[in-house]
Amino acid sequence: MQRTIQIIITLAFTLSFAFMLFMGCNDRKQDHSKSQQISYDVWQYPIQLGDSRAKVHKLLGSATRTTPQLEEYPLSGVSISFDGMAKVIKLWFAGPGCSVYSDNDGIQNNPLPTEHLIFFDLTGSTNEARFRQAFGVPQRESQEGSAAKRELHCIWRYQGYLVDALFLFAERNQGDKIFAKGTLVWLEVSRAI
Repeated sequence: MQRTIQIIITLAFTLSFAFMLFMGCNDRKQDHSKSQQISYDVWQYPIQLGDSRAKVHKLLGSATRTTPQLEEYPLSGVSISFDGMAKVIKLWFAGPGCSVYSDNDGIQNNPLPTEHLIFFDLTGSTNEARFRQAFGVPQRESQEGSAAKRELHCIWRYQGYLVDALFLFAERNQGDKIFAKGTLVWLEVSRAI
């Protein structure tokens, strides 16, 4: 009889331990899926693909240049493309390297890179090395331009986004300002299909 009670107690303890272990694993799985959901969308910029032109105006104000398909906001370091229904389909972000193409005749031709987060901790001032760290090896990479003005064009597909960026391939000067190799010239973001 005592042996039977011991077996029943051991069995009850084992079953309750197995049940608690099972519930604990289930909880961890749920927490893990929640963290995957939260980290899935890496987009940080307040304007998102698919947003309305009205929302863009609310956040950025008046554009310096407007067409039915494009609006430019050089003081915010962004230009935005719209589809026929006035929804955002593409965002262009200026990098510091775009200054090498400026003729210094005003902010229109020399936009300020955004310091607002775009992806992860990336901003308009982030360099090539940090983009590679965030997105990995580009799916497409090519050198463009003449030997004196060569850039590195990198394209990544990442979690539903097409990330198209141009970086300075070598150190460049603009007046007394020096831009290091890997400086972002521009970044273009759209949906990847």
